[in-house]
Amino acid sequence: MTVNRARMHVAAAALAAVSIACGGSQDPAATGVGGDTSAVRTTALSDAFNTFDTSVWQKSNWANGSPFNCGFLPDHVGFSGGVMSLKLDNVPSSGRGYSCGEYRTNDTFGYGRFEVRMRAAKASGIVSSFFVYTGSPWDEIDVEILGKNTSQVQFNYFVNGVGGHERLVDLGFDASAGYHTYAFDWKAGSISWYVDGVMKHTVSGGTLPSHPAQIMMNLWNGIGVDGWLGAFNYPGPLYAYYDSATYTPPSGGGGGGGGGGGGTGASCANPITFTNQSGNFNTTGVVCLRTSATVNGWGCSNFAGRTVSVNGGAASASCGAGPFPLPKAPDGYTYFSVTAGTYPWASLYAW
Repeated sequence: MTVNRARMHVAAAALAAVSIACGGSQDPAATGVGGDTSAVRTTALSDAFNTFDTSVWQKSNWANGSPFNCGFLPDHVGFSGGVMSLKLDNVPSSGRGYSCGEYRTNDTFGYGRFEVRMRAAKASGIVSSFFVYTGSPWDEIDVEILGKNTSQVQFNYFVNGVGGHERLVDLGFDASAGYHTYAFDWKAGSISWYVDGVMKHTVSGGTLPSHPAQIMMNLWNGIGVDGWLGAFNYPGPLYAYYDSATYTPPSGGGGGGGGGGGGTGASCANPITFTNQSGNFNTTGVVCLRTSATVNGWGCSNFAGRTVSVNGGAASASCGAGPFPLPKAPDGYTYFSVTAGTYPWASLYAW
């Protein structure tokens, strides 16, 4: 079958000038995108990108239509030192003068929290991205860093091929200079985007994406959209780097989209699920952590100046407060709501 794979991440003015129906040829590996034959995964996903896991991911080998000015090649997705890289260079492919990299899940995912830790490429005319995409019907939710200005991030979404919901947000740092965490919570009635744990933009109400979608990452250069991306002049090979990606389904289930999701039943918003240790997290704002394990003791690192609330109870300035085992919320999780403190990162662990 043929699926229109157009992805026009363009502002409203550019959408008026460039036809939406400009998809390229079908990627043979993509049959089933948008729910034809792809399985809808409702369990959590966490990948540190130490290697290419073919049970979860695929490397794209195809070409899209305008405004993409490169073909996607599998050998432009690499793994080294616990990092996945996407490459853009001037190797001709698919009738274009350039090749680039794209990585995407085999399965589709519904409502939940999608998160990536990445370092963007820097050059005019390019995009480093993390997004979910359905195929047909075309629903999409985007995190895009435009290489012409890597001190900003662009959030956007499409419903049945209609976009025009772009929001540019100042980051306060250079996204090409180091790794940062970008995330969005997708629910039946809202989408909220986060940078390093801090909510930066939210939309609610109206018609929002509702179909299960693949998780995707790509690096590409544009053509015919200089007003949006800036002109592309090849500076030599470019790379975007991805340290990890996660998907956390809603705590009450319903990760299949189309009316799933809704409230999480959590004692704090947008929880990050962990087993024994949360790992380091940025705490310039409130961070919500949760574990389904029975907590007979817990502790933390770099918590100077912070307060912690367990399951929405009174905040405590100390770590490890009992009595034990800690109670669980009705959904089977124990929640920890952590405020900002002296240090730029912290971690929490339980046993």
